[in-house]
Amino acid sequence: MSLPSTYSRLGPEGRKLYAQIHSSSDQYNTAGTTFRVPGALDYLFDEIVRPNATTTPAKVLSYLAYYYPKIKNPENVRLLSECFLSCPFFFGDQRVIQISDTYKVIDCCRYIMDQKYRISEPTVPFYSFYRSLFNGIYNVYESNPFEESWKVQPLILGCLLAIESRNDYDPYPAYTGLIKEVDEQLLGLLQRALIDTSRNPSLGMDVRYLELSYMALLQEKISNGTFKIILKNQPFLPSLIIDFIFNSLYGFQGGILLEKSWSLSQATEKAPALRHLNRLSKLYCKLISIHPLTVDNLNGIDLALNNIQNYSISLFATLEKRDDFIHSDKDSDTWKILKQCFFSIVVMFEGICTKIYQNEDTSRSPIYSRFCRKILNSFFSIGFIIEKVGTGGFEEYNFVYGISANYLNQNDVGAVELLVKVWLDNLSLDNYTIISSPFNQAKLLFCLNFVEGYLNSLTEETKSSTILPLVEKLLKQGPNQDVLEGAHSVMLKYFTTLDALRSMDSQQQRRIEKLLLDYLALSFEQFPFCLSLNQLAIIVDTLANAVFPGSLIYSWDHSICLKLQQEVFSQCVKSANFDISQKNPEAVIKHRRPAITMTLILISPLFLTETFVAWLERIKTKLIDPTMDTTERLYLLDKLWDSILSTNKYYPQKGALGIEWWYNRINTGDPKL
Repeated sequence: MSLPSTYSRLGPEGRKLYAQIHSSSDQYNTAGTTFRVPGALDYLFDEIVRPNATTTPAKVLSYLAYYYPKIKNPENVRLLSECFLSCPFFFGDQRVIQISDTYKVIDCCRYIMDQKYRISEPTVPFYSFYRSLFNGIYNVYESNPFEESWKVQPLILGCLLAIESRNDYDPYPAYTGLIKEVDEQLLGLLQRALIDTSRNPSLGMDVRYLELSYMALLQEKISNGTFKIILKNQPFLPSLIIDFIFNSLYGFQGGILLEKSWSLSQATEKAPALRHLNRLSKLYCKLISIHPLTVDNLNGIDLALNNIQNYSISLFATLEKRDDFIHSDKDSDTWKILKQCFFSIVVMFEGICTKIYQNEDTSRSPIYSRFCRKILNSFFSIGFIIEKVGTGGFEEYNFVYGISANYLNQNDVGAVELLVKVWLDNLSLDNYTIISSPFNQAKLLFCLNFVEGYLNSLTEETKSSTILPLVEKLLKQGPNQDVLEGAHSVMLKYFTTLDALRSMDSQQQRRIEKLLLDYLALSFEQFPFCLSLNQLAIIVDTLANAVFPGSLIYSWDHSICLKLQQEVFSQCVKSANFDISQKNPEAVIKHRRPAITMTLILISPLFLTETFVAWLERIKTKLIDPTMDTTERLYLLDKLWDSILSTNKYYPQKGALGIEWWYNRINTGDPKL
């Protein structure tokens, strides 16, 4: 009797598998002739190996999820595994792979393992099932390791990923050792398969991308020795990770992905690299740490940084066009994706910076400087993400930023100035309609923060011709509070750097004097509407320390400190005494005039010894005594006494004069008090 038509449609692989099936079909013996009636598995094997018009990848996976846990014969577990690895939907042309379908294979296999582990009897026990599954995978691999290695990897990965879920559910304590033995064999087989595929130059790019996902997901279990062999065969692998994430159709597509209003689930479905973004970035760090510092590998890092820098620029240009985007909720799906993107970039930069930090070969300084410039340029372009999500507690970002900026400051100070000039040119600061854009404001804030940190590295020419004029403009016309405060920070940093000057001509002295007094007056104008009392106090204290006795400015020109002192006093006298408590309802000082008086008291320890007592008397009689509110007046007296004690601590001679004045003037029962 001939076999059914189902058998006639099978190819060589299917016929071989079909011929081995016995327990899946009923057998009848008539006159010495065995007749076989096809069972459910026969048809399943047939449809998997030679799909018909109605068969789809999803249908095949649903079959597997249903049948695998229910098979009653371990041999059929092996046969089904071998049969599935012949399915043309998933394991056909090695150059035409649907990555999304392969991810579904991994998920399906993991699901099968989870289900089988929980429900075993009356079908095949789990440990027997697991061994048979491994045997089927192993047989396919061993038939031709060079050509078949890429096929077995998703099944192995699904099995290994299911191990974690078994930790909380252990129905087979007696067979734990046997099960773990198969785990180890699967991991060993996966590592062999990854090495084999790394040696195969004919594999398509999609297979390469999938391998990156496999390695990312199991990077803690894969040995460094395996990674070293893979890198030897494929030294470009770290750069491929960058391409997979940022440029490929499976990642951010150069920023185009964010143009679409996809949900988070849609985005990860359309761009599989996003599913494992964090782990892929960590894999990049691992590979970079293992890679030797050869010229080719350094060039590979340089190329990767080019790609990230270009992506950052493209992302900025893409999202700037979306008017509603920058003001959207930072918990929206798009912002969640951007936050993951930002963190992954920082983690990859961390791997590069760690390499720089650990290597002290000065001959590589030029390329390391180039790395640092590109890292900072990338941060400049994605500053809008930094401003939105913040970096508080994100130590990796602080490490990367610090290493990059400090390396340039110590080894390539010209690059620091070059970066500032390039960034300011990019912002077109003469056009304030551009600065009103939140995206460009974020760039400006990043630039101001960088300038504040490394102002000493800029030439005096750049400071006087570019930085200071810009800051003065921003102080008067800043588009928002953040920019205003950033400009104040840079200006204050400038005055703290004056002591580093070795010489100063009369023209420069006059310029600094005008700048200081104008800035001081402007700061008082902005209080309390733009500046808090604490911010104003910091400004006054910083300027006073820059020009009072002991400073380099004072040694060249005594008059500036006296002018500053007089200006603060004049501001106190002429200040309108309106209520400022709405800015800080809990503060003791409720009105503007006593608040400004506080700033003068703060800097009183810096007053000249010969005029110290006279100024204490002046502050008391002209400013404190006229204070209408009793609570404020007593509070100011307490602060005046605190300043005298502070003076005595650092300047004993001057302090002694102040203490004597206090006890003669204040503690005498003077009715004016």
